[in-house]
Parts: sequence; structure tokens; C-alpha cells
Amino acid sequence: MFKTLSKTLRRFLKARDGGTMTITAVMMPVILGFSGVGLDMTHWYMQKREVQSLVDMTAVEGVHTATYYSDNELKAFMTVFASANGYDASTDTISINAPPSMGKYAGRSRYIEVIVSRATELYFADVFANMIGQSMTVNISARAVAGTLVVGDQCIIALDPTMDRALEFTGTADVTTGCGIMSNSSSSEAIYIGGRATLVADPAQAVGDIVIDGGGTLVTNSPIQSFAESIDDPFESIPLPPDTACDYTNVTVTTDGTVLAPGKYCGTLKIQADDVVFDTGTYVVYDGDFVTNANTSMSGSEITIILTGSSPADIGSVTMNGGTEAEFTAPLSGDYKGILFYQDRDAVYMGSSSMINGGTTGNVNGVFYFPSNEVDFLGGSAVGSSCMLVFGAKVKFGGNAEMAIDDTVCASYGLDGIVHQERVQLVE
Repeated sequence: MFKTLSKTLRRFLKARDGGTMTITAVMMPVILGFSGVGLDMTHWYMQKREVQSLVDMTAVEGVHTATYYSDNELKAFMTVFASANGYDASTDTISINAPPSMGKYAGRSRYIEVIVSRATELYFADVFANMIGQSMTVNISARAVAGTLVVGDQCIIALDPTMDRALEFTGTADVTTGCGIMSNSSSSEAIYIGGRATLVADPAQAVGDIVIDGGGTLVTNSPIQSFAESIDDPFESIPLPPDTACDYTNVTVTTDGTVLAPGKYCGTLKIQADDVVFDTGTYVVYDGDFVTNANTSMSGSEITIILTGSSPADIGSVTMNGGTEAEFTAPLSGDYKGILFYQDRDAVYMGSSSMINGGTTGNVNGVFYFPSNEVDFLGGSAVGSSCMLVFGAKVKFGGNAEMAIDDTVCASYGLDGIVHQERVQLVE
């Protein structure tokens, strides 16, 4: 009998008749299993996307409306908003935290965290769970944090849209601002901090990337914001003064205590004396440069120095060096409110166009505006406890340049050169 069964089994294994049906019968559960798992995974993924979209929308909406509600009112409003966009209290739970309870924005005001957890059935797995009288569900959760991201309050801005190292800090430069820095350049080195330079700024932003190299140091309270949106030039619509005849030509001041009057200075205006006073008003330097050196000292209250010319190539620049000491403040009203130096936008880019270096010291309160050229702070320049706002195609701090920008000083002079914008966005 045993032999008979053995022969029968061998014949069955060798038989080819009905092989396809046999294989199909064996593989069918496997095929169905993979199909079922695929169905469950697709359903899980779609639910995950739906929940993530829900928390993203709710967090952003909460930030947009936060100023109109108390904390409890805000959470109630956000729950109603979530319900109108897919939140179902029968399957979902929602947690709204303002400020966030975790992550890098934990405890920070102006940010809101939304967490939703959803009990979701898995169709294929549920079939097997039902066979034993159970229900198969999984919890899908998603989290979003939105907030008001500061885009503005910048006081050092590089305006060129493509230049490498449009905002550059090298050597032993030491720059402390009471506000932020921004580069409109899309370069992979839109802002470069290298050598042993130290920069203290909040926020630090660039359209491109921000590179900290070697012994460079960046101190900021906000996360570094590479790949940010560009900002508009706040002074591009400011008009040049009407063209008039020259009041003075190729002026070089060599006498201590000289008092200068506002007007149109054709050719270079050079200061190389002590205690030179600029009377209040607008100084137009036409087809020439503004130059100070040889241990010069000068002062002026509510003045603006404008560089323009008969052609783009003739528009001059500013050079302060050789131990210059300057005490300048910009106007508190009028077309040039807050602007100390203004270079015509039509100027041809000349590289190191305007330089503050060689032991230049003092307090200069106002905007340095060179939208088509470079502004360099180099070689021992030290401008402290002031409100110097710098706008240039490129802005560079090198050597052992020092600068301290005090936002309270800016406020006391009524300067509005600091751009202040805010943008609501998802941050986590």
C-alpha cells in the first residue's frame, strides 16, 4: 500500500496536466495579498496628504487672523475653519498650540502649531480583522507650523540680482546691526562671511544662498533665511533735483573752519581740512567725486549729498579715508528724508566705487544709497553708535572695518530707510 501511494505521488508531481491551474491556485492568495496591500497603502497615502493639507491650511489661516481674536477665540475659529475644510470630529482629533509646543519654533510668539490625528480604516487588512471580530484602523497624523516671518527690518542691503558675494564680510571686519541684512542676489554665495569676520544681524536673508566660511561668524536670533524673496528698492522713485547752473566748480577745501553752502558743485568736491561745516541743505556733486582725506574732520546737520552727472560714466563716487572724522545727519523731512548720500541710479558700475576706509571714524546718521555701484568699508574704518543704512549693488566689509548700527538712533532721527515687511508662511 505504501508503494502504491508513493508511485501515485510521483506520478502527480511529474504530471503536466493542469499545471497552470495549480500554480494559479497557489499564487492567487499572494497576488490578492499584494493587491490588497497596494490598495491599503494608496488609501493611507491619500489620507496622509489630505490631513497634511488640512493642517497646512489651518495653520496659515490662524496666523492671518490671530490679531483679531483672543487665544481661546482663535482656537475656536481655527477649529471651525478646519471643519469646513475636511476635519471630522468623529474620526479626527485636533491640537492647536500658539505658540508651538515643539520644534525649533517652540515657545515663539507669532507662530502657530496645528496637529491633526485621524483614525483611518485599511480596507484589505480590515477584512481579515473582521474574521476575528476586530476592526483594523491606523492613526494618521500631520503637523504644521506657520508664522509671520520677518522679511524686513534690513539696514544693509545688496541690490544686484546676480552678483557673487553681493554682500561680503571678510578679514577681521566686525559688524553689529540692530536690524537685518539682505542680498537680492540669486548667487550660491549671495552673502559671504569669511576670514575672521563677525556679523551680528537679525535676520540674515538672501535670494540665493548664505555661506559662512573659515573663521567667519554669524550671530542671529532668527533661522538663517537662504532662498528668500527679493525685496523692492525703497528709494528707486526718489527724484533727482532739477538741473541748474553750477554754483561752484572743482572745490578743494584746505582752510580749517570753512563753512560750505548747499548748491551744485561741478567737478570734484574735496575736503582736506579740519572743522569743515556743511550748512543744512542739498549738495549736488555733478561730474565729480566727493573726497575727504589727510586727517579731515567735518560735520553737517540735515544734509544730503547727491552724485550725478552729464552721462552715466561721469557720475562720481565717495571716498573717505586718511583718518577722516565725520559727524553727519540726514534730513528729517522732504524728498530726501533719511538720505545722506545718494548716487544717481544711472551710474556705471565701477567695482570699488565708494570707499569708507583708512581710519575713518565718527557718527553718520542716514542712508548710503548706491544702487548701481559698490560700497566698501575697509582698512580700519569705524563708524559706531549711529544709524547708517547701506544700500548698494554690492556692499563689502573687509580689513578691520567696524560698524555698529543702533535702531534706537534711527528712530530718534525719524529715518524710514529700514524696509519692514512681513510674510505669513509655513516654516515646519
